[in-house]
Amino acid sequence: EFCVFFFQAEDGIRDAQESRGLGDVYKRQVPQMMLYQAIAEAGVRVVLTGEGADELFGGYSCFGGFEQPGQFHACSGYMLDELHCSQLLRVDRMSMSQGVEARVPFMDVAWVASSTAIHPDHKLWRHGRPDKALLRHIFQDIVPSPALHRTKLAARAGYGAQWVRALHAELAVRGEAYLERLVQVGVGAVMG
Repeated sequence: EFCVFFFQAEDGIRDAQESRGLGDVYKRQVPQMMLYQAIAEAGVRVVLTGEGADELFGGYSCFGGFEQPGQFHACSGYMLDELHCSQLLRVDRMSMSQGVEARVPFMDVAWVASSTAIHPDHKLWRHGRPDKALLRHIFQDIVPSPALHRTKLAARAGYGAQWVRALHAELAVRGEAYLERLVQVGVGAVMG
């Protein structure tokens, strides 16, 4: 089922305190924890995530500038090697902190092997093809159209990392009293 969740800044303020005890896995931890909390509140206990798809099929903007298949392959390989200590760790910690099991089907050993065997020419952003065009084609009869054809947001826009970084910085400097003030007057009044 395709769902959309909306969050208020006050939700992030409340969850920033809780997320600090989970380690500084990555700057997107608070919004992602908020998402898994909403998923848990909806009664869902297992979700499929897209981690690995961008790395395998060229979904990041840096892939758009590659002209040669070797460039794509080198960048993709490096990113895949780094997933275990960044995105996959964050997904596991944030989902499990809310009692939700996040499965990452794009990281299945057989899927990775078959995806990396596809020549990069089929993944490069050429001739007006959008990012992950091949992957979108594969899932066109499975994934709902709004999700399949949405424009990719940069991580800072998709997760709202800018306000999260600002919130964590202010909390580190001003302490718990500042957190209480944020809750009382709202993030926009204090940080805006």
